[in-house]
Amino acid sequence: PEGYEGHESEYRAIGRDVQEFILPVSVRYVVQPIERPVVVRKDDPMEKPQQSPCYEGPIWKNNASAELLAQIECGKYLYHMPFYRQTKKMKAEGFETSNSTIDGWHQEVCRMLEALYELQRQRVMQSRLLAADGSPMPVIDNEKKRTVKQYIIQYRSIDTGVPVFISTPGSGSGRGKAVIEANLGDWTGSALMCDAYSGYDWVGKAGRVLCRCAAHMRRGFERAMSENPNVATPAMALMQDIYAVEAIVKMRGLEGSGKTALRRELAGPNWELLKLWCMEKIVELPEDTLTYKAMGYLLRHYDELTAYLDIADMPVDNNDTERAIRSMVMGKQSYLFCRNDEACQRAAIMYSMLGACKVLGKDPEKWLAYTLKHIG
Repeated sequence: PEGYEGHESEYRAIGRDVQEFILPVSVRYVVQPIERPVVVRKDDPMEKPQQSPCYEGPIWKNNASAELLAQIECGKYLYHMPFYRQTKKMKAEGFETSNSTIDGWHQEVCRMLEALYELQRQRVMQSRLLAADGSPMPVIDNEKKRTVKQYIIQYRSIDTGVPVFISTPGSGSGRGKAVIEANLGDWTGSALMCDAYSGYDWVGKAGRVLCRCAAHMRRGFERAMSENPNVATPAMALMQDIYAVEAIVKMRGLEGSGKTALRRELAGPNWELLKLWCMEKIVELPEDTLTYKAMGYLLRHYDELTAYLDIADMPVDNNDTERAIRSMVMGKQSYLFCRNDEACQRAAIMYSMLGACKVLGKDPEKWLAYTLKHIG
């Protein structure tokens, strides 16, 4: 306090208040020594010296710790920092390594996780309800001297929320019917939620329930608002009422037959009214307008859009799946492409593993470090 300095003897301390400030730590990396004593028996001094075996980290004959490897992987696949940027940052923080070294570590980490990835894929494909969404992943074609568009498709268990990302190496565009059929070859479930891509149409023809994402349809009407608000506004109002039913279901904690009954009672009539509205208005619209396309989408896929009404655990849209794939979409904006098909597959492994951590509420970096220490 004012007047205290120089007159401390005139005061008696009765307590103190502590203020805290956050400071950056200048040392980010340290070397952890592993001591291996060399010993001989006292009763036999001529015996050959003994020593414990060399300590092995996650990667054989390598001094990268599990914590460092986990940090590097999460840096790229969670925080969208390519490996070459990480090496620059490491150098600035006092640890210098090469891009090739980091890439070698990455390949070995993914090799170690392959069995877990396959187990995760099998468990997701055992789900009763499944959701799917894909995104293109550019891959370098050395012969053509350019990138070619491939896909990484995410399949997410609606029962557990756990995703698995599957790459399509050597398949060109990688999202055709044959690719999707191969991916779902061991799927044992009954219903699939997806967008309106025709590559999924065979699911309905195969005797399973095909559900279309209502959010895709609603976005069409949102775009049409700027073009024809008088027609699009009533459709948006009905969609708002349909989504309000889901909010009521959540608020009441309804499940099973109670959930489907409320959907049929409250949301069903709104869907029917929306369909009738579109059938009446679409004949008055030019075919090249946004409003016409939005209404056409609803009329073409009406049965699939409303299939969720009778499946209690099926959501009204595929937004959760789209959020789960967002990390990959943002990441490729940073690193732009994969070097080859194998790199694309490794990306699918890491997005699957770290995506599961996020869904299950686990710290991805801590989980990965623990796994790399114990997986051997």
